[in-house]
Amino acid sequence: MLGAQQILLADDDPDARELFVRWLRAEGYNVRAVADGTACLREFRSQASDLVVLDLKMPPGTWGGYDTLLRLREADPQLPVIVVSNKADIRRAVDSVRAGAYDFIDKAAAGDELVVAVANALRMRHLEHRTRILEEETRLIRRDAETEFAGHRMVRDSEVMRELWSLVTRVAPTDATVTILGETGTGKELIASAVHYLSAKREGPLIRVNCAALPESLLEDELFGHEKGAFTGAHARREGRFELADGGTIFLDEIGDMSPATQAKVLRVLEQREFERVGGTRTIKVDVRVIAATNRDLEAMIGQGTFREDLYWRIGDVILRVPPLRERREDIPGLVAAITAELGEAYPGRRLSPDAMTALLRHGWPGNIRELKSVLKSAAIFAGGPEIGLSDLPAQLRGKP
Repeated sequence: MLGAQQILLADDDPDARELFVRWLRAEGYNVRAVADGTACLREFRSQASDLVVLDLKMPPGTWGGYDTLLRLREADPQLPVIVVSNKADIRRAVDSVRAGAYDFIDKAAAGDELVVAVANALRMRHLEHRTRILEEETRLIRRDAETEFAGHRMVRDSEVMRELWSLVTRVAPTDATVTILGETGTGKELIASAVHYLSAKREGPLIRVNCAALPESLLEDELFGHEKGAFTGAHARREGRFELADGGTIFLDEIGDMSPATQAKVLRVLEQREFERVGGTRTIKVDVRVIAATNRDLEAMIGQGTFREDLYWRIGDVILRVPPLRERREDIPGLVAAITAELGEAYPGRRLSPDAMTALLRHGWPGNIRELKSVLKSAAIFAGGPEIGLSDLPAQLRGKP
């Protein structure tokens, strides 16, 4: 039983109608009963029903059972309808199933068959409903992901950013490993998030690891976890980030800062989809998509012997290059609008004067979008009113180019 479902029953025989109502109510269903097809359609329009039990034989002067079925299906194509017929009407019953009825039962031998058919139909309706919900959620996830990354973080007024977004949407649904290259502050992490949320693994976790923030010994523990007693202070077993990312995506930010020893262990995970925790012997299997990012020149590092060439090829099925802000100046007005809107709760109504916008457009932005956000927040704080003028900007932006 899936709950107190609403069932509409249409049968011209009062004895059969009373019997069917009693059987169905005994199963916990809410049942409304009518005596003909016309009343069935009227009742269906007035109150929602989860299922209809419909006798094919109806009194003269009302909608017949088959015609009632067609109108019910027209009103709600997902509505399960169980037709009830005598053996003499078997051909009409078959036509009804072809027209969309969920099932038909012999009225003379209904018994438990009706209860079972109703339960199965409602269960199928529930599953179909859940499937539609999941499909809609998937559609919304994709829409929200595009909306999120189409904001200030993925403004695409410039041709170079439109091309990048096109690559993101093409590679995201695949199982390719992705390496994102770009200067600090260009939004590499946001590109990684877009790839994840537009991928088949979007229902799984997105686990982020900043490889530059931890020394080698701690990074290994962070990635692979450890067993109890693996080292001094290891009082309990700890799952690593690869294990936590199982079924989803792991984002290895600043992978160029990873030591060669740790690179070798990451390579094994990529090639064999397995690893052991620090201090452990049990092999752990994982299904993880890897996205890496760095602001370093990995090819130069390979030549210097500080980055493994085999790992480079394993993480680089697809290379995405995020342009610096100075190469996408067409995006600055859109970025400014989105960032000031984001600041609106704390600093409502802020807008840039024309000369302030000119100053932003001519600046070199060595810190990229991260610098732009910092500049706008500072200017919003010091602005005397809603308009941010040239004098509210930092000194380095007020000078001549």
